[in-house]
Amino acid sequence: MILYFSKILIIVLLSSSFWPKDQWTNGYISMEQSNNVKGIFTLLIFLGHSASFIEVNGLLDTPYLMIISHLEQAVVVMYLFYSGYGMTESYKKRKTDYIRSLPSKRIVPLFFNFTLSIVLHIIMCFYLGVLPSVSQIILSFLGWISIGNYNWFVFVIISLYILFGLSFAFSSKIQSEIKALKTGALIMTVLSVALILLFRFPGKRPTYFYDTLLTFPLGIWFSIYKEKIDTYLSSRLRFLGAVVVCLLIYINAFMFRDMSFWIYEIWTVSATIIFLFITMKIKISSRILTFFGKLALPMLLLQGLPFNILSHLKVNDYPYLFVFLSFVISVLISVLFNKFTKLIGTTKK
Repeated sequence: MILYFSKILIIVLLSSSFWPKDQWTNGYISMEQSNNVKGIFTLLIFLGHSASFIEVNGLLDTPYLMIISHLEQAVVVMYLFYSGYGMTESYKKRKTDYIRSLPSKRIVPLFFNFTLSIVLHIIMCFYLGVLPSVSQIILSFLGWISIGNYNWFVFVIISLYILFGLSFAFSSKIQSEIKALKTGALIMTVLSVALILLFRFPGKRPTYFYDTLLTFPLGIWFSIYKEKIDTYLSSRLRFLGAVVVCLLIYINAFMFRDMSFWIYEIWTVSATIIFLFITMKIKISSRILTFFGKLALPMLLLQGLPFNILSHLKVNDYPYLFVFLSFVISVLISVLFNKFTKLIGTTKK
C-alpha cells in the first residue's frame, strides 16, 4: 500500500506551491482549491477502504498503516466543512430562494443518485449469491444500513441538508442579515448535536455515522466570520500563534480521543482547522486531484462494487493487483455514472 500512497504524496507535492500574498484570501477556499483537497481525500478514502479487503502487513506498509490509523475519520471532515461553507455562501447570495431550491436542487437529486447506486449493489448481491432480505433492501434505500456500499455518508449529508433548510428558513424571518446568519448557524449547531445524540442512542448507529458531523456547522460559522478571520490571520505572528494553539489542542485531543466521544469531536474539529491552515499557505493545483475531487461522490457510492466482486473472485489474494483493478474499475464506473446522471439532470454539469 505504501507504493500507492507514495504516488498520491508525489502528486500532491508536485502540484503544491506557496500562495502569493495577494491571492490567498480568495484562493484557499475557492472551488478550485477545495476540489483539489477533496481529490486528495477521495484517493486516501479509496486506499483505506481497499485495505480492509486485503492483508496489509508488509514492512513497507507500516508507515501507511500508521498514517491511516492516525487519520481515521478525519479523511471526510473537509467534505462536510466545504459543504457547510458552500451552502452558507449560496444562502448569502440567494436567501430564501436558495432554501426553497434545496429539495429540488440538492436533496432529491442526491437521493436519486444514491438510489441508483443501491440498485447496482442489489444486482451485485444477486450475482454474488448473497441475497438481502426485503427489510434489508428497504433500509438500504433509506441509507440506514449497508449492503456493500458506503451508505452512511449520503444519509448524513441528506440529514444535514434538511436541517440546514429548516434552520435558515426560520432565521430568514429576522430582518438583520448578520443576526439571521448567526441565528441560523446557532440553530443548525444545536440540531447537529441533537442529530448526533439520536444517532448514538435510539439509533445505535456506528460511530462513523456521526463522529465528524460537527464539521458541517463549523463550515457555516467559518463562512459568517471568514473576513474577520482572514484579517486576523494576515499577520504572520498571529497566524503562527493560531497554528500553535490549534496544534496543542489537536495533540492533546488525539492522545485522549478514545476516552470520550466529545474529546474525539474536539479532535475532528481541530483537524479540520489544521487542514484549513495548510490550505491558507499552500496552493494545490492538479488536474488529477481536481478530477478526483469532482468524482468524489460516485467514487464513494460505487467503489464497493469492485471491492466485493473482486474479493468474490479471490483477486484479493494478490493485494497490489486487487487495489489496481479496484481503482481502475471504480474510476470507470464512476465516470459512466456521472455521465448518466448528468444526462438525466441529477448531477450538475
